[in-house]
Amino acid sequence: MLVRAKMICGILLCEEKLHPMNTNSSSIFNMTIFKNQPTCSRTPEDESECRILVASINSENPNISRVTDAAKAFGVLGNRNASLRIEMFKHDDCS
Repeated sequence: MLVRAKMICGILLCEEKLHPMNTNSSSIFNMTIFKNQPTCSRTPEDESECRILVASINSENPNISRVTDAAKAFGVLGNRNASLRIEMFKHDDCS
């Protein structure tokens, strides 16, 4: 059986690293990436309803590794750093 690899059209990388000079109580608690729905009419009242969750990491779920038809999502949350990487396959998402 031949498995066809999907072509990546774009990569979104979000990283946050706290500087060592920050206080010991400084931490990163979560990181989330949303995608706007292109067909949604946005008003200030319903802006959150126009967003689709793409990937999220937090203290309860500090790691993510997920593949969908549209993207691959990888993420790691540490005490003083966070990283989410989204590899996109759909050209509409990349433009």
